[in-house]
Amino acid sequence: MIDWKFMTVIFGAVVISSVLVFWITKFWLKRRYQLAIREAKSEKRSLQFTLEGLREQISRLKLELNDEMARNELIIAHEQKRIAHELHDDTVQRIVAARFKLEQILYSNSPERVEKQVDQLRQELDDIVGTLRFLINGLTQPRFEKLPFSVLAKTLTDSLSAMHHLKITYKSVDDSFEFDIPATVKHDLYYIMHEVCHNFLKSSMGFQLRCTLSWSRELLKIHMEDNGQGMARGRGFGLGMQSLQERASRIGAEIDFVTITLGLHVVVRLPNRFLN
Repeated sequence: MIDWKFMTVIFGAVVISSVLVFWITKFWLKRRYQLAIREAKSEKRSLQFTLEGLREQISRLKLELNDEMARNELIIAHEQKRIAHELHDDTVQRIVAARFKLEQILYSNSPERVEKQVDQLRQELDDIVGTLRFLINGLTQPRFEKLPFSVLAKTLTDSLSAMHHLKITYKSVDDSFEFDIPATVKHDLYYIMHEVCHNFLKSSMGFQLRCTLSWSRELLKIHMEDNGQGMARGRGFGLGMQSLQERASRIGAEIDFVTITLGLHVVVRLPNRFLN
């Protein structure tokens, strides 16, 4: 005989257990869902922070890129200007001098003289090629590192005198006081003299240029005086004038142009600010 009371208890226990399992499962699933929602929200916030960080980083990189591009443009402009000045002050002038020398050779009847002049031209062109290599790489030529400025100045005037029929004289006064000058300063000072000499050869209409270096413990004075036409008569330096002023300013020197009745007098003053 079936014990209905016992069966009722069992059935009630099963129902209660089922209800408990249902609510426990529901609570567990709800808790898991809430945790998943929280994790998703946390991950979303983390992704948002990461995204904001990436945006800021991209924005910063854009600014840095723009700054770098601006710096590169300035560097390129500076290099173009440097190369233009160097080409104008040195290479172009020396090529023009070589052309004048070739024209002189046309009027020479002495084979020995022609051979000597051709050899001078060959050496000059080789030196121009070597100078261009240093110019392209932005390097200082070894001669400015090794030689005193008085030797560089004399070499310049001697080479120009050999290349032209015009008279260029050189004198160094009180050279026992010659002080050491950094290679970069010697470089600019040399090309100041170089430009003035070539301006005399091309534009002065004169036949004599005197270059004098006057040394003291405190100062180097360079006097360059020709007997051609002065600047008031239409003679000028063009790009060379700008280059002269920039070079003088860069090395802390002063440069004056004195136009007199006959000729042009250029004076460069370089104070001795260098350690001996």
